[in-house]
Amino acid sequence: MGTKEQKTVKIIGLSLNQNLGVLEATKLEFNEKNNLIAVHGEVGSGKTTLQKAISLGTQGSETLKDDKALYGNIDIEVQLLDGDKPVFVGCKTIKGGKLEYVLYTKDEDGKKVENPIIDGVEATPAKYLKLLQTKLTWRLNELISENSNVQKKILLDIYKPELAKLGIIFDKNAEGFEDSILGQIETAEERRTTADFHRKHKGGFAKHLLTVGVNVENPSSVPERKDTTQLEADRNRLKYEIENFSADFDAKKKNKIDKLKNEGGEIVLQLKQLNEEIKTNNQALKTAYKRKEESAAGRNLALSELIKNTNDFWRKYSVNMESTIDTFENLKINSIDAFDETTLSKELTFDEFGNITSKPDLKAFPQLICNLLEDLSKLRKKVLAVRAEVLEGGTEKLELELEEINKKLKSAEELNTICDACDAFFEWQTENNEVLKLKADYARKLAEVQTGVNGLKITADEKENIYLEYNGAYDPAYFGNDAQEFRKLSSYSDTQKPVICLLLQSHLLNKMPKAMRYLWIDRVPIDKKTKALLEKMGKDLGVTIFLNITGDFTKSALKDGEILIENGHLLF
Repeated sequence: MGTKEQKTVKIIGLSLNQNLGVLEATKLEFNEKNNLIAVHGEVGSGKTTLQKAISLGTQGSETLKDDKALYGNIDIEVQLLDGDKPVFVGCKTIKGGKLEYVLYTKDEDGKKVENPIIDGVEATPAKYLKLLQTKLTWRLNELISENSNVQKKILLDIYKPELAKLGIIFDKNAEGFEDSILGQIETAEERRTTADFHRKHKGGFAKHLLTVGVNVENPSSVPERKDTTQLEADRNRLKYEIENFSADFDAKKKNKIDKLKNEGGEIVLQLKQLNEEIKTNNQALKTAYKRKEESAAGRNLALSELIKNTNDFWRKYSVNMESTIDTFENLKINSIDAFDETTLSKELTFDEFGNITSKPDLKAFPQLICNLLEDLSKLRKKVLAVRAEVLEGGTEKLELELEEINKKLKSAEELNTICDACDAFFEWQTENNEVLKLKADYARKLAEVQTGVNGLKITADEKENIYLEYNGAYDPAYFGNDAQEFRKLSSYSDTQKPVICLLLQSHLLNKMPKAMRYLWIDRVPIDKKTKALLEKMGKDLGVTIFLNITGDFTKSALKDGEILIENGHLLF
Protein backbone atom coordinates (compact mmCIF):
# COMPACT_ATOMS: atom_id res chain seq x y z
CA MET A 1 0.00 0.00 0.00
CA GLY A 2 2.61 2.51 1.14
CA THR A 3 2.17 6.13 2.11
CA LYS A 4 0.89 8.70 -0.35
CA GLU A 5 4.31 10.31 -0.60
CA GLN A 6 6.22 7.04 -0.87
CA LYS A 7 7.85 6.07 -4.15
CA THR A 8 7.84 2.37 -4.94
CA VAL A 9 10.27 0.23 -6.86
CA LYS A 10 8.96 -2.95 -8.48
CA ILE A 11 10.78 -6.10 -9.57
CA ILE A 12 9.60 -6.76 -13.12
CA GLY A 13 12.11 -9.26 -14.46
CA LEU A 14 14.99 -11.67 -13.85
CA SER A 15 17.55 -12.92 -16.37
CA LEU A 16 19.70 -15.97 -15.68
CA ASN A 17 22.36 -15.49 -18.32
CA GLN A 18 23.87 -18.87 -17.50
CA ASN A 19 22.86 -21.87 -15.42
CA LEU A 20 22.61 -21.16 -11.70
CA GLY A 21 22.77 -24.26 -9.55
CA VAL A 22 20.07 -26.60 -10.84
CA LEU A 23 18.31 -23.81 -12.75
CA GLU A 24 18.68 -23.49 -16.48
CA ALA A 25 19.51 -20.13 -18.06
CA THR A 26 16.24 -18.29 -18.69
CA LYS A 27 14.33 -15.03 -18.40
CA LEU A 28 11.37 -14.27 -16.12
CA GLU A 29 8.88 -11.46 -16.16
CA PHE A 30 6.84 -10.48 -13.10
CA ASN A 31 3.47 -8.80 -13.26
CA GLU A 32 3.81 -5.74 -11.09
CA LYS A 33 0.14 -5.99 -10.13
CA ASN A 34 0.52 -9.43 -8.51
CA ASN A 35 0.89 -9.24 -4.73
CA LEU A 36 1.64 -12.95 -4.34
CA ILE A 37 4.19 -14.75 -6.46
CA ALA A 38 4.16 -18.45 -5.57
CA VAL A 39 7.06 -20.63 -6.69
CA HIS A 40 6.05 -24.31 -6.90
CA GLY A 41 8.28 -27.33 -7.15
CA GLU A 42 9.42 -30.55 -5.60
CA VAL A 43 12.07 -30.78 -2.91
CA GLY A 44 15.44 -29.85 -4.44
CA SER A 45 13.91 -28.45 -7.60
CA GLY A 46 15.59 -25.02 -7.14
CA LYS A 47 12.99 -22.85 -5.40
CA THR A 48 15.49 -21.51 -2.89
CA THR A 49 18.05 -21.03 -5.66
CA LEU A 50 15.54 -18.83 -7.49
CA GLN A 51 15.12 -16.74 -4.35
CA LYS A 52 18.91 -16.48 -4.10
CA ALA A 53 19.05 -15.20 -7.67
CA ILE A 54 16.51 -12.45 -6.98
CA SER A 55 18.25 -11.69 -3.68
CA LEU A 56 21.61 -11.32 -5.46
CA GLY A 57 20.10 -8.61 -7.64
CA THR A 58 18.26 -6.80 -4.86
CA GLN A 59 19.98 -7.50 -1.54
CA GLY A 60 23.49 -7.54 -2.96
CA SER A 61 26.59 -9.50 -2.02
CA GLU A 62 25.25 -10.14 1.51
CA THR A 63 23.14 -12.87 -0.08
CA LEU A 64 26.04 -15.32 -0.18
CA LYS A 65 27.83 -14.56 3.08
CA ASP A 66 29.18 -18.05 3.71
CA ASP A 67 28.48 -19.92 0.47
CA LYS A 68 29.91 -17.77 -2.34
CA ALA A 69 31.08 -20.81 -4.28
CA LEU A 70 27.91 -22.83 -3.68
CA TYR A 71 26.25 -21.91 -6.99
CA GLY A 72 29.35 -21.83 -9.19
CA ASN A 73 29.82 -18.92 -11.57
CA ILE A 74 27.04 -16.36 -11.41
CA ASP A 75 25.71 -14.17 -14.20
CA ILE A 76 22.28 -12.69 -13.47
CA GLU A 77 20.40 -9.46 -14.02
CA VAL A 78 17.34 -8.11 -12.20
CA GLN A 79 15.05 -5.59 -13.91
CA LEU A 80 13.45 -2.98 -11.63
CA LEU A 81 10.88 -0.32 -12.28
CA ASP A 82 11.62 2.83 -10.27
CA GLY A 83 8.39 4.76 -10.74
CA ASP A 84 8.29 4.66 -14.53
CA LYS A 85 12.09 4.37 -15.00
CA PRO A 86 13.57 0.93 -15.78
CA VAL A 87 16.68 0.17 -13.69
CA PHE A 88 18.93 -2.85 -14.22
CA VAL A 89 21.15 -4.51 -11.60
CA GLY A 90 23.69 -7.03 -12.85
CA CYS A 91 25.73 -9.47 -10.76
CA LYS A 92 28.57 -11.49 -12.23
CA THR A 93 31.42 -13.67 -10.97
CA ILE A 94 34.83 -12.24 -11.86
CA LYS A 95 38.41 -13.41 -11.45
CA GLY A 96 39.12 -14.79 -7.99
CA GLY A 97 35.50 -15.81 -7.43
CA LYS A 98 34.42 -12.32 -6.36
CA LEU A 99 31.10 -10.81 -7.35
CA GLU A 100 31.00 -7.67 -9.45
CA TYR A 101 27.86 -5.50 -9.42
CA VAL A 102 26.70 -2.99 -11.96
CA LEU A 103 23.65 -0.70 -11.89
CA TYR A 104 22.53 1.10 -15.01
CA THR A 105 19.63 2.66 -16.87
CA LYS A 106 19.25 3.23 -20.60
CA ASP A 107 19.13 6.53 -22.39
CA GLU A 108 16.82 7.43 -25.26
CA ASP A 109 19.11 5.60 -27.67
CA GLY A 110 19.10 2.47 -25.58
CA LYS A 111 22.69 2.91 -24.41
CA LYS A 112 23.68 1.85 -20.87
CA VAL A 113 24.22 4.59 -18.31
CA GLU A 114 26.08 3.12 -15.30
CA ASN A 115 25.59 4.59 -11.82
CA PRO A 116 22.95 7.00 -13.10
CA ILE A 117 21.59 9.95 -11.14
CA ILE A 118 18.40 8.83 -9.38
CA ASP A 119 16.54 11.18 -7.03
CA GLY A 120 19.39 13.64 -7.41
CA VAL A 121 22.06 11.17 -6.17
CA GLU A 122 24.50 8.96 -8.03
CA ALA A 123 23.06 5.46 -7.70
CA THR A 124 25.72 2.83 -6.96
CA PRO A 125 24.42 -0.75 -6.61
CA ALA A 126 25.03 -1.11 -2.86
CA LYS A 127 23.80 2.36 -1.88
CA TYR A 128 20.73 2.28 -4.12
CA LEU A 129 19.55 -1.19 -3.09
CA LYS A 130 20.10 -0.57 0.65
CA LEU A 131 17.81 2.46 0.61
CA LEU A 132 14.94 0.40 -0.80
CA GLN A 133 14.74 -2.40 1.81
CA THR A 134 14.01 -2.86 5.49
CA LYS A 135 16.03 -4.92 7.97
CA LEU A 136 13.37 -7.62 7.59
CA THR A 137 13.12 -7.84 3.80
CA TRP A 138 15.46 -10.82 3.50
CA ARG A 139 15.67 -11.91 7.12
CA LEU A 140 12.28 -13.37 7.92
CA ASN A 141 13.87 -16.69 8.93
CA GLU A 142 15.93 -14.88 11.57
CA LEU A 143 12.93 -13.22 13.14
CA ILE A 144 11.01 -16.50 13.45
CA SER A 145 14.10 -18.44 14.59
CA GLU A 146 13.84 -20.60 17.71
CA ASN A 147 17.30 -19.33 18.66
CA SER A 148 16.80 -16.42 21.08
CA ASN A 149 20.14 -14.83 20.15
CA VAL A 150 19.28 -14.84 16.44
CA GLN A 151 15.88 -13.27 17.10
CA LYS A 152 17.41 -10.74 19.49
CA LYS A 153 19.98 -9.64 16.91
CA ILE A 154 17.44 -8.78 14.22
CA LEU A 155 15.13 -7.07 16.72
CA LEU A 156 18.05 -4.85 17.73
CA ASP A 157 18.68 -4.03 14.09
CA ILE A 158 15.02 -3.19 13.50
CA TYR A 159 14.32 -1.22 16.70
CA LYS A 160 17.77 0.06 17.67
CA PRO A 161 16.83 3.78 17.32
CA GLU A 162 13.64 3.35 19.37
CA LEU A 163 15.49 1.38 22.06
CA ALA A 164 18.29 3.96 22.26
CA LYS A 165 15.76 6.76 22.83
CA LEU A 166 14.54 4.84 25.89
CA GLY A 167 18.07 4.44 27.23
CA ILE A 168 18.44 0.80 26.17
CA ILE A 169 21.96 0.29 24.82
CA PHE A 170 23.09 -3.25 24.09
CA ASP A 171 26.68 -2.60 22.96
CA LYS A 172 28.85 -2.73 26.11
CA ASN A 173 31.55 -0.75 24.35
CA ALA A 174 29.20 2.03 23.34
CA GLU A 175 29.30 5.43 25.05
CA GLY A 176 26.72 5.66 27.82
CA PHE A 177 26.32 1.90 28.29
CA GLU A 178 27.21 2.03 32.00
CA ASP A 179 24.44 4.56 32.68
CA SER A 180 21.93 2.76 30.48
CA ILE A 181 19.37 0.37 31.98
CA LEU A 182 21.34 -2.69 30.84
CA GLY A 183 24.56 -1.21 32.23
CA GLN A 184 22.81 -0.62 35.55
CA ILE A 185 21.49 -4.20 35.52
CA GLU A 186 25.01 -5.54 34.83
CA THR A 187 26.46 -3.51 37.71
CA ALA A 188 23.63 -4.55 40.04
CA GLU A 189 24.12 -8.19 39.11
CA GLU A 190 27.84 -7.91 39.89
CA ARG A 191 26.97 -6.50 43.32
CA ARG A 192 24.43 -9.27 43.83
CA THR A 193 27.04 -11.90 42.88
CA THR A 194 29.44 -10.46 45.46
CA ALA A 195 26.67 -10.42 48.08
CA ASP A 196 25.73 -13.99 47.17
CA PHE A 197 29.34 -15.13 47.63
CA HIS A 198 29.35 -13.46 51.07
CA ARG A 199 25.96 -15.03 51.86
CA LYS A 200 27.27 -18.52 51.00
CA HIS A 201 30.36 -17.92 53.15
CA LYS A 202 28.23 -16.87 56.12
CA GLY A 203 25.44 -19.42 55.60
CA GLY A 204 22.86 -16.70 54.98
CA PHE A 205 20.09 -18.82 53.47
CA ALA A 206 16.43 -18.66 54.49
CA LYS A 207 16.13 -22.44 55.03
CA HIS A 208 19.34 -22.60 57.05
CA LEU A 209 18.28 -19.66 59.24
CA LEU A 210 14.96 -21.38 59.99
CA THR A 211 16.90 -24.20 61.68
CA VAL A 212 18.28 -21.67 64.21
CA GLY A 213 14.91 -20.03 64.81
CA VAL A 214 15.11 -17.11 62.36
CA ASN A 215 12.29 -16.46 59.89
CA VAL A 216 13.63 -13.88 57.43
CA GLU A 217 10.05 -12.78 56.70
CA ASN A 218 9.56 -11.95 60.41
CA PRO A 219 12.06 -9.26 61.47
CA SER A 220 11.27 -9.78 65.17
CA SER A 221 12.79 -13.27 64.96
CA VAL A 222 16.20 -11.86 64.06
CA PRO A 223 18.37 -11.74 67.24
CA GLU A 224 20.23 -8.64 68.39
CA ARG A 225 23.98 -8.67 68.01
CA LYS A 226 25.92 -9.12 71.29
CA ASP A 227 28.69 -6.63 72.06
CA THR A 228 31.68 -8.74 73.16
CA THR A 229 34.07 -5.85 73.85
CA GLN A 230 33.85 -6.10 77.67
CA LEU A 231 33.93 -9.89 77.65
CA GLU A 232 37.07 -9.90 75.52
CA ALA A 233 38.69 -7.32 77.85
CA ASP A 234 37.88 -9.47 80.91
CA ARG A 235 39.24 -12.57 79.19
CA ASN A 236 42.52 -10.85 78.31
CA ARG A 237 42.88 -9.51 81.88
CA LEU A 238 42.35 -12.93 83.45
CA LYS A 239 44.73 -14.62 81.03
CA TYR A 240 47.38 -12.04 81.88
CA GLU A 241 46.89 -12.49 85.63
CA ILE A 242 47.09 -16.28 85.33
CA GLU A 243 50.12 -16.21 83.07
CA ASN A 244 51.95 -13.76 85.35
CA PHE A 245 50.84 -15.27 88.68
CA SER A 246 53.84 -17.63 88.74
CA ALA A 247 56.19 -15.46 86.70
CA ASP A 248 58.47 -14.56 89.69
CA PHE A 249 58.50 -18.12 90.93
CA ASP A 250 59.34 -19.40 87.47
CA ALA A 251 62.08 -16.78 87.10
CA LYS A 252 63.69 -17.88 90.37
CA LYS A 253 63.47 -21.51 89.34
CA LYS A 254 65.14 -20.64 86.07
CA ASN A 255 67.91 -18.73 87.82
CA LYS A 256 68.60 -21.70 90.10
CA ILE A 257 68.67 -24.10 87.20
CA ASP A 258 70.89 -21.80 85.14
CA LYS A 259 73.33 -21.49 88.10
CA LEU A 260 73.48 -25.27 88.56
CA LYS A 261 74.00 -25.71 84.81
CA ASN A 262 76.85 -23.19 84.88
CA GLU A 263 78.49 -25.11 87.73
CA GLY A 264 78.05 -28.31 85.80
CA GLY A 265 79.55 -26.64 82.74
CA GLU A 266 82.66 -25.69 84.72
CA ILE A 267 83.03 -29.30 85.95
CA VAL A 268 82.64 -30.63 82.42
CA LEU A 269 85.28 -28.14 81.26
CA GLN A 270 87.72 -29.43 83.95
CA LEU A 271 86.96 -33.02 82.96
CA LYS A 272 87.67 -32.20 79.32
CA GLN A 273 90.99 -30.60 80.26
CA LEU A 274 92.01 -33.61 82.41
CA ASN A 275 90.85 -35.93 79.67
CA GLU A 276 93.05 -34.09 77.17
CA GLU A 277 96.03 -34.58 79.50
CA ILE A 278 95.30 -38.32 79.72
CA LYS A 279 94.98 -38.52 75.94
CA THR A 280 98.32 -36.68 75.55
CA ASN A 281 100.10 -39.06 77.97
CA ASN A 282 98.59 -42.09 76.26
CA GLN A 283 99.71 -40.81 72.90
CA ALA A 284 103.28 -40.29 74.24
CA LEU A 285 103.44 -43.93 75.38
CA LYS A 286 102.23 -45.12 71.99
CA THR A 287 104.75 -42.89 70.22
CA ALA A 288 107.71 -44.15 72.36
CA TYR A 289 106.81 -47.76 71.63
CA LYS A 290 106.54 -46.98 67.93
CA ARG A 291 110.00 -45.44 67.92
CA LYS A 292 111.43 -48.49 69.72
CA GLU A 293 109.90 -50.73 67.03
CA GLU A 294 111.32 -48.57 64.26
CA SER A 295 114.87 -48.53 65.90
CA ALA A 296 115.00 -52.36 66.21
CA ALA A 297 113.87 -52.77 62.62
CA GLY A 298 116.57 -50.37 61.40
CA ARG A 299 119.31 -52.14 63.41
CA ASN A 300 118.32 -55.55 62.08
CA LEU A 301 118.21 -54.19 58.53
CA ALA A 302 121.74 -52.77 58.84
CA LEU A 303 123.12 -56.03 60.33
CA SER A 304 121.51 -58.03 57.52
CA GLU A 305 123.28 -55.78 55.01
CA LEU A 306 126.66 -56.32 56.82
CA ILE A 307 126.17 -60.09 56.82
CA LYS A 308 125.44 -59.96 53.08
CA ASN A 309 128.53 -57.90 52.35
CA THR A 310 130.70 -60.19 54.58
CA ASN A 311 129.46 -63.26 52.73
CA ASP A 312 130.30 -61.60 49.43
CA PHE A 313 133.83 -60.75 50.68
CA TRP A 314 134.33 -64.33 51.91
CA ARG A 315 133.38 -65.83 48.56
CA LYS A 316 135.51 -63.37 46.63
CA TYR A 317 138.74 -63.59 48.63
CA SER A 318 138.32 -67.03 50.27
CA VAL A 319 138.76 -65.52 53.70
CA ASN A 320 136.85 -67.32 56.42
CA MET A 321 134.51 -64.76 57.97
CA GLU A 322 132.24 -67.25 59.87
CA SER A 323 133.02 -65.88 63.30
CA THR A 324 132.32 -62.32 62.12
CA ILE A 325 128.97 -63.36 60.64
CA ASP A 326 128.02 -65.13 63.90
CA THR A 327 128.89 -61.98 65.79
CA PHE A 328 126.56 -59.91 63.52
CA GLU A 329 123.74 -62.46 63.93
CA ASN A 330 124.08 -62.31 67.70
CA LEU A 331 123.84 -58.55 67.61
CA LYS A 332 120.32 -58.70 66.00
CA ILE A 333 117.24 -57.99 68.16
CA ASN A 334 115.09 -61.03 67.53
CA SER A 335 111.88 -59.86 69.27
CA ILE A 336 110.24 -56.89 71.01
CA ASP A 337 107.52 -57.31 73.61
CA ALA A 338 104.01 -56.35 72.38
CA PHE A 339 102.66 -52.96 73.45
CA ASP A 340 101.04 -53.20 76.89
CA GLU A 341 97.59 -51.49 76.63
CA THR A 342 97.30 -51.59 80.42
CA THR A 343 99.92 -48.92 80.57
CA LEU A 344 97.38 -46.50 79.00
CA SER A 345 95.05 -44.48 81.24
CA LYS A 346 91.20 -44.64 80.79
CA GLU A 347 89.73 -41.79 78.67
CA LEU A 348 86.30 -40.09 78.82
CA THR A 349 84.02 -39.72 75.72
CA PHE A 350 81.81 -36.73 74.89
CA ASP A 351 78.97 -36.14 72.35
CA GLU A 352 78.75 -33.17 69.98
CA PHE A 353 77.02 -31.10 72.68
CA GLY A 354 79.80 -31.71 75.24
CA ASN A 355 77.83 -34.21 77.34
CA ILE A 356 79.73 -37.21 78.81
CA THR A 357 78.59 -40.33 76.95
CA SER A 358 80.87 -42.98 78.52
CA LYS A 359 79.76 -45.00 81.49
CA PRO A 360 83.10 -45.19 83.29
CA ASP A 361 84.11 -47.36 86.18
CA LEU A 362 85.14 -44.73 88.67
CA LYS A 363 87.88 -46.99 89.95
CA ALA A 364 89.61 -46.84 86.57
CA PHE A 365 90.13 -43.05 86.78
CA PRO A 366 92.36 -40.89 88.89
CA GLN A 367 90.81 -39.67 92.14
CA LEU A 368 90.43 -36.10 90.86
CA ILE A 369 88.34 -37.22 87.87
CA CYS A 370 86.26 -39.50 90.11
CA ASN A 371 85.52 -36.60 92.43
CA LEU A 372 84.49 -34.34 89.55
CA LEU A 373 82.17 -37.02 88.11
CA GLU A 374 80.49 -37.45 91.49
CA ASP A 375 80.04 -33.66 91.78
CA LEU A 376 78.48 -33.55 88.27
CA SER A 377 76.01 -36.32 89.20
CA LYS A 378 74.97 -34.41 92.34
CA LEU A 379 74.36 -31.23 90.32
CA ARG A 380 72.08 -33.10 87.89
CA LYS A 381 69.98 -34.37 90.78
CA LYS A 382 69.70 -30.81 92.12
CA VAL A 383 68.44 -29.59 88.70
CA LEU A 384 65.73 -32.27 88.68
CA ALA A 385 64.72 -31.32 92.19
CA VAL A 386 64.41 -27.60 91.29
CA ARG A 387 62.34 -28.41 88.20
CA ALA A 388 59.95 -30.41 90.39
CA GLU A 389 59.30 -27.44 92.67
CA VAL A 390 55.68 -26.12 92.53
CA LEU A 391 54.14 -22.85 93.59
CA GLU A 392 51.82 -23.07 96.55
CA GLY A 393 48.39 -21.44 96.49
CA GLY A 394 47.71 -21.78 92.59
CA THR A 395 45.35 -19.93 90.18
CA GLU A 396 42.25 -22.09 90.50
CA LYS A 397 39.91 -19.17 91.24
CA LEU A 398 41.18 -17.11 88.31
CA GLU A 399 40.92 -20.09 85.98
CA LEU A 400 37.28 -20.69 87.01
CA GLU A 401 36.48 -17.05 86.25
CA LEU A 402 38.24 -17.39 82.86
CA GLU A 403 36.25 -20.52 82.06
CA GLU A 404 32.99 -18.72 82.77
CA ILE A 405 34.04 -15.74 80.62
CA ASN A 406 34.95 -18.13 77.74
CA LYS A 407 31.50 -19.75 77.96
CA LYS A 408 29.81 -16.35 77.67
CA LEU A 409 32.07 -15.39 74.78
CA LYS A 410 31.31 -18.63 72.93
CA SER A 411 27.57 -18.08 73.38
CA ALA A 412 27.88 -14.49 72.14
CA GLU A 413 29.98 -15.55 69.15
CA GLU A 414 27.43 -18.21 68.19
CA LEU A 415 24.69 -15.58 68.41
CA ASN A 416 26.76 -13.13 66.36
CA THR A 417 27.42 -15.84 63.75
CA ILE A 418 23.65 -16.07 63.29
CA CYS A 419 23.53 -12.26 63.05
CA ASP A 420 26.30 -12.35 60.40
CA ALA A 421 24.26 -14.89 58.40
CA CYS A 422 21.15 -12.69 58.71
CA ASP A 423 23.08 -9.59 57.63
CA ALA A 424 24.51 -11.48 54.65
CA PHE A 425 21.04 -12.68 53.66
CA PHE A 426 19.48 -9.22 53.89
CA GLU A 427 22.44 -7.71 52.03
CA TRP A 428 21.90 -10.22 49.21
CA GLN A 429 18.12 -9.67 49.36
CA THR A 430 18.62 -5.91 48.96
CA GLU A 431 20.90 -6.40 45.95
CA ASN A 432 18.57 -9.02 44.47
CA ASN A 433 15.57 -6.70 44.87
CA GLU A 434 17.54 -3.98 43.09
CA VAL A 435 18.25 -6.36 40.19
CA LEU A 436 14.58 -7.36 40.01
CA LYS A 437 13.51 -3.70 40.17
CA LEU A 438 15.88 -2.74 37.34
CA LYS A 439 14.71 -5.70 35.25
CA ALA A 440 11.11 -4.66 35.84
CA ASP A 441 12.06 -1.15 34.70
CA TYR A 442 13.73 -2.74 31.66
CA ALA A 443 10.59 -4.71 30.85
CA ARG A 444 8.49 -1.55 31.19
CA LYS A 445 10.84 0.33 28.87
CA LEU A 446 10.58 -2.44 26.30
CA ALA A 447 6.81 -2.28 26.56
CA GLU A 448 7.06 1.41 25.63
CA VAL A 449 8.62 0.51 22.26
CA GLN A 450 6.00 0.93 19.57
CA THR A 451 6.42 -1.98 17.15
CA GLY A 452 4.04 -0.32 14.71
CA VAL A 453 1.84 -3.42 14.55
CA ASN A 454 -1.39 -3.67 16.48
CA GLY A 455 -1.10 -6.46 19.06
CA LEU A 456 2.67 -6.91 18.61
CA LYS A 457 5.04 -5.97 21.44
CA ILE A 458 8.63 -6.49 22.56
CA THR A 459 9.30 -8.05 25.94
CA ALA A 460 12.25 -9.60 27.78
CA ASP A 461 12.96 -12.69 29.88
CA GLU A 462 14.95 -12.98 33.12
CA LYS A 463 18.20 -13.19 31.14
CA GLU A 464 17.51 -9.91 29.31
CA ASN A 465 16.83 -11.73 26.05
CA ILE A 466 14.30 -9.76 24.03
CA TYR A 467 11.64 -11.32 21.86
CA LEU A 468 8.28 -10.57 20.26
CA GLU A 469 4.82 -11.36 21.63
CA TYR A 470 1.65 -11.16 19.57
CA ASN A 471 -2.03 -11.39 20.48
CA GLY A 472 -3.40 -12.33 17.04
CA ALA A 473 -5.24 -9.01 16.66
CA TYR A 474 -5.20 -9.07 12.84
CA ASP A 475 -7.25 -12.29 12.65
CA PRO A 476 -7.83 -13.93 16.07
CA ALA A 477 -9.58 -16.90 14.53
CA TYR A 478 -6.72 -17.64 12.14
CA PHE A 479 -4.20 -17.43 14.97
CA GLY A 480 -6.36 -19.55 17.28
CA ASN A 481 -6.35 -16.77 19.83
CA ASP A 482 -9.90 -15.53 20.21
CA ALA A 483 -9.08 -14.18 23.69
CA GLN A 484 -6.22 -12.20 22.12
CA GLU A 485 -3.71 -13.29 24.75
CA PHE A 486 -0.14 -12.18 24.24
CA ARG A 487 1.97 -15.17 23.24
CA LYS A 488 5.60 -15.48 22.23
CA LEU A 489 6.19 -15.44 18.49
CA SER A 490 7.84 -18.85 18.90
CA SER A 491 4.59 -20.31 20.26
CA TYR A 492 2.81 -19.73 16.94
CA SER A 493 3.06 -22.30 14.16
CA ASP A 494 5.65 -22.08 11.40
CA THR A 495 2.78 -21.28 9.05
CA GLN A 496 1.39 -18.47 11.21
CA LYS A 497 4.72 -16.75 11.92
CA PRO A 498 5.24 -15.31 8.39
CA VAL A 499 1.80 -13.69 8.58
CA ILE A 500 2.91 -11.78 11.68
CA CYS A 501 6.17 -10.85 9.97
CA LEU A 502 4.24 -9.53 6.98
CA LEU A 503 2.39 -7.08 9.25
CA LEU A 504 5.71 -5.88 10.66
CA GLN A 505 7.28 -5.60 7.20
CA SER A 506 4.39 -3.45 6.05
CA HIS A 507 4.93 -1.07 8.99
CA LEU A 508 8.67 -0.85 8.33
CA LEU A 509 8.12 -0.20 4.64
CA ASN A 510 5.58 2.52 5.37
CA LYS A 511 8.23 4.56 7.20
CA MET A 512 10.47 4.72 4.13
CA PRO A 513 10.32 7.54 1.55
CA LYS A 514 11.09 5.04 -1.19
CA ALA A 515 10.91 1.26 -0.99
CA MET A 516 10.71 -2.11 -2.67
CA ARG A 517 7.56 -3.39 -0.96
CA TYR A 518 8.43 -7.09 -0.86
CA LEU A 519 8.80 -9.96 1.60
CA TRP A 520 10.40 -13.33 0.82
CA ILE A 521 9.11 -16.45 2.55
CA ASP A 522 11.11 -19.65 2.20
CA ARG A 523 11.28 -23.01 4.00
CA VAL A 524 7.91 -22.49 5.63
CA PRO A 525 4.99 -24.93 5.23
CA ILE A 526 2.10 -23.04 3.61
CA ASP A 527 -1.45 -24.38 3.46
CA LYS A 528 -4.26 -23.10 1.21
CA LYS A 529 -5.83 -21.10 4.01
CA THR A 530 -2.58 -19.28 4.75
CA LYS A 531 -1.85 -18.71 1.07
CA ALA A 532 -5.28 -17.10 0.59
CA LEU A 533 -4.75 -14.94 3.68
CA LEU A 534 -1.31 -13.84 2.50
CA GLU A 535 -2.69 -12.93 -0.90
CA LYS A 536 -5.42 -10.82 0.69
CA MET A 537 -2.94 -9.19 3.09
CA GLY A 538 -0.54 -8.46 0.23
CA LYS A 539 -3.27 -6.52 -1.56
CA ASP A 540 -4.46 -4.76 1.59
CA LEU A 541 -0.95 -3.82 2.70
CA GLY A 542 0.52 -3.18 -0.74
CA VAL A 543 3.32 -5.74 -0.19
CA THR A 544 4.35 -8.31 -2.79
CA ILE A 545 5.16 -11.71 -1.31
CA PHE A 546 7.50 -14.22 -2.88
CA LEU A 547 6.43 -17.59 -1.56
CA ASN A 548 7.93 -21.07 -2.01
CA ILE A 549 5.51 -24.00 -1.95
CA THR A 550 6.78 -27.59 -2.04
CA GLY A 551 4.73 -30.33 -3.69
CA ASP A 552 3.83 -32.11 -6.94
CA PHE A 553 2.41 -29.61 -9.43
CA THR A 554 1.65 -29.49 -13.15
CA LYS A 555 2.02 -26.66 -15.60
CA SER A 556 -1.66 -26.83 -16.54
CA ALA A 557 -2.66 -26.06 -12.94
CA LEU A 558 -0.62 -22.86 -12.74
CA LYS A 559 -2.46 -19.61 -12.08
CA ASP A 560 -1.46 -16.03 -12.77
CA GLY A 561 1.53 -15.09 -10.61
CA GLU A 562 2.62 -18.72 -10.05
CA ILE A 563 5.89 -20.27 -11.21
CA LEU A 564 6.68 -23.95 -11.57
CA ILE A 565 10.25 -25.27 -11.52
CA GLU A 566 10.52 -28.57 -13.35
CA ASN A 567 13.83 -30.22 -14.22
CA GLY A 568 15.61 -26.90 -13.81
CA HIS A 569 13.23 -25.08 -16.16
CA LEU A 570 11.10 -22.15 -15.02
CA LEU A 571 7.49 -22.40 -16.24
CA PHE A 572 5.05 -19.54 -15.76
